[in-house]
Amino acid sequence: MALSLGQIAESHSQQDPTFKTSLAYTRLTATSALEKLKEQGFSQEQLPCPITMAQVLN
Repeated sequence: MALSLGQIAESHSQQDPTFKTSLAYTRLTATSALEKLKEQGFSQEQLPCPITMAQVLN
């Protein structure tokens, strides 16, 4: 799941608009990430709750 989540987050990432850091930011929400993982075939039992997913994304 970590590899799939990384790919999903990367597709929603953008670089810092000031270009002062090499950090990338994502606008991916926990709910959206969980929906995308379900579309990839993960079952509800395999996925964390939305609060946990938000912590993972942060």
